[in-house]
Amino acid sequence: MKMWSGRFSGGLDPEFESWQRSFPFDQRLLPQEIAASKAHARALNSAGVLSEAELSNILSGLERILADGIPAQDDPEVEDVHHFVEKRLISLIGEPGRKLHTGRSRNEQIAADLRLYTRDAIDENVQLLGRFISALL
Repeated sequence: MKMWSGRFSGGLDPEFESWQRSFPFDQRLLPQEIAASKAHARALNSAGVLSEAELSNILSGLERILADGIPAQDDPEVEDVHHFVEKRLISLIGEPGRKLHTGRSRNEQIAADLRLYTRDAIDENVQLLGRFISALL
């Protein structure tokens, strides 16, 4: 089921649907999406939205998603990495997985993941640059 399916009576034009689907590109953000989702789950627990048991289940589910990675068989319903994580989490732990989206917009998720990805890329490039300088010396 598409994330937006409850708001529209008809489907998207298949060509447009293929064009707007970002999962083939943003699946590389899986580690950052998991990190941001863990932080958000802990914040929801601190705010009293998630119980300790729900938090534990969500964190375990997120760890499993990260360990399993992206499957080779593409799910055409998955629009982006955020949808992938949400759908997979719900399939692993059930209804508590739906609570992870509480108080969080898709735009916020995108911004957080891109910031984390950029920080990770900077760290990696600093290490590579250090190795390059060492090789030159």
